Amino acid sequence: MSGEVKQLMARVQVLEQKFDALSKTPLVEKKAAKKKAPVVTEEGVYQQALKTFRDGKYKEARKEFEAFLRRYPDSDLSDNAQFWIAESYYKEGLYEDAILAYESLIRKFPKSDKVPGAMLKQAYSFLELGDKNTTKVILSTLKERFPKSKEAELADKKLQALGKDAQQKKTP
Repeated sequence: MSGEVKQLMARVQVLEQKFDALSKTPLVEKKAAKKKAPVVTEEGVYQQALKTFRDGKYKEARKEFEAFLRRYPDSDLSDNAQFWIAESYYKEGLYEDAILAYESLIRKFPKSDKVPGAMLKQAYSFLELGDKNTTKVILSTLKERFPKSKEAELADKKLQALGKDAQQKKTP
């Protein structure tokens, strides 16, 4: 038995030497491991969607923002994501969808700093659809709710322009 033990000990020693040699040799997989996928963060996902929007890929950006909202429903950026979804519809001329998406922001995030912008663009969307009465109502409401906002100034200018249009049409 001692002969067998010596043989086993010799084999173990050879295997240990091979193991030591292999552990000192870098593996190809280690190089591949260094090329890790970027860490996906809430901010990173949002910024990527925003970049897509700014690149003019509105439909793709909308899908990215919708995925963001599904993944991070309670994010501090949720109202912004909803705004950009609405903007993507607006940019594509899909005004009815834009109106609904802006309304979603207004209802889900009533305290958001995006609400005045959403109301303004919602009014513009109604105007694009030829509904001047609803446009005027939304612009007036915007001025009442957010009188010191830049959007209220824009709403006032648009209301004045719409008033002038109406007066010019009445004058023969």
